[in-house]
Amino acid sequence: MSNRVYLYCTNYSKMPERKDWDDFFNNSCYEFEIDACIPLFWLCLYDKEDICIAKPDDHEFSTDGSPYPYLIKDKESAISNLNNRKAYIYEILTGNGQGLFDEWLEIIKSENLNI
Repeated sequence: MSNRVYLYCTNYSKMPERKDWDDFFNNSCYEFEIDACIPLFWLCLYDKEDICIAKPDDHEFSTDGSPYPYLIKDKESAISNLNNRKAYIYEILTGNGQGLFDEWLEIIKSENLNI
């Protein structure tokens, strides 16, 4: 069984409630998706204060009724985090990895909405 992980660029500042899902998906920009884990570059966007907990009463995605975590960040703070972590990422990644990080930074900068 695989765990799908999604990253949306949206104008929402919190997890949308059930009644807002259509608006959320219709008005979001970039959508990134991956299997099994949260990628390093995605994690570089966030701080521990960005971890939020969704209550299953308000949202559809909890199949067992448990609260679940999600991350949310405004774009400018996310870009700041990427810039602040760039030197460290460059230390651990070489060659193409550094270029990929720079591409990721440019993608986030080009986005019009929050992360």
